[in-house]
Amino acid sequence: MNNYYITQIAQAPNNITPQNSYDCHRLSDLMPDNLELLWLFELYSKQQPQEIGFSFLWLSADYLHVCSVMQDSDVITQASGKNDRTWEKGDVMEFFLQPNPELTNYIEIHLAPNKATLEYAIPDSKLLNSYSPEMLIFESGMETETGLFQHGWWGHIRLPLKKLAFSSNLAPRFCICRYNYNRQNWENPELSSTTLFHSRPNFHQPDEWQTLIIK
Repeated sequence: MNNYYITQIAQAPNNITPQNSYDCHRLSDLMPDNLELLWLFELYSKQQPQEIGFSFLWLSADYLHVCSVMQDSDVITQASGKNDRTWEKGDVMEFFLQPNPELTNYIEIHLAPNKATLEYAIPDSKLLNSYSPEMLIFESGMETETGLFQHGWWGHIRLPLKKLAFSSNLAPRFCICRYNYNRQNWENPELSSTTLFHSRPNFHQPDEWQTLIIK
């Protein structure tokens, strides 16, 4: 993780403007210093969460990269291995991608600070509650890394493009989200998202996500 991004945590402006789209650049595997930050907002407002965070995306020849840097006074997770219920067991960053916005399917990828992961492929967003977890498991071929810094943690996900049915001509939709748990208030994790507003109490609304514009 480049220290350039970690220092941004302490320099967050108070007048951040939410974005409806994000310019996704084709870059090398290494994280460059000129990426536009995607700030995380409280689930139902334009406000920054109490513990701030931001994310960014970029494309290399073979991967879509997703990286989040998050302030966190109590980094914790009880999740382990692959496809555990990460969102119920502690801190986690989540990435949602709908490669073709004309369809109803999408993928969901989770990464916890201890590298516990979840990989789902949802066939139809309108039928989400009708699927069992076993029906959704997806081998994305993801590669991950995480790390701690003085006031939080960061996660980096590399997703092989060949697994995503990804096309830059379709203006994919995406959303990056976060569950921020704290042992002192475990029942009320702080939820935040790069998407400005979610009309229902979850992140699974592709028609409300942001648009990925490939540069």
